[in-house]
Amino acid sequence: MQDNGITALIVDDSRTERFWEEKALRGMGCRVETAVDGLEALKFLLQGGIAHIVLLDWAMPRMNGSEFLHEVRKNKDLDHVKVLVLSGMDEKEVLACIEDGADDYWIKGSSTQVLKKRLANMVHLVCMEQKLARIRDLAAF
Repeated sequence: MQDNGITALIVDDSRTERFWEEKALRGMGCRVETAVDGLEALKFLLQGGIAHIVLLDWAMPRMNGSEFLHEVRKNKDLDHVKVLVLSGMDEKEVLACIEDGADDYWIKGSSTQVLKKRLANMVHLVCMEQKLARIRDLAAF
């Protein structure tokens, strides 16, 4: 598939999960970076790493998804990043992750077709935001 200009960062302590998530994203034309926990992912972003979309496991060692999300959302340079939380959550946890600033969620073990559709929607949203930014830049001249 052709490169769509979108870079996704997969943050998951499971090598198997990262493999399948990466395969799905590459199939959509995304470039992919990976991190094994929130601390590694945050370091990547703060050192200038590019990510338009983050697939974020909620339960990880060192820095969990909630802690990572709080750090990302308080950094104005990262407020454009779309975050899809991946976890075995119940409804209460889903609500908490969205209140913490997640853009979407997927409950691990549920339909992979739903995950692929949610990812496709996020990729489409980022593409539309990039087009809108280019239009604004052109209109500023």
